[in-house]
Amino acid sequence: MYRAIHGEIALTPIVGPNDIFNRYLTEDAPFGLVTWSSIAKLAGIDTPTIDAIVNIYSVAHETNWWEKGRTTEDLGINEMSVEEIKEYLKTGVKEARKVIPI
Repeated sequence: MYRAIHGEIALTPIVGPNDIFNRYLTEDAPFGLVTWSSIAKLAGIDTPTIDAIVNIYSVAHETNWWEKGRTTEDLGINEMSVEEIKEYLKTGVKEARKVIPI
């Protein structure tokens, strides 16, 4: 196994982030993790691990990624149901909300 992991030529050019301000981290927090957490909350799903990572990134970067990150509100889907979001993802069309006249 050691040889498979450490001796594979195909893996040698792979380089990870070299500091905590690498774009992989500063983009993943606001545009990946915050977004997934926001979508999950809309669906009633807790994301404790994602939330913990965002909190750690926020401290490390001295930036509140929860405030700066992309949320369901930013995406314009915060008022949609899970079923409406699924349909939107399939079709690319937001269904008009039905208004009941009073």
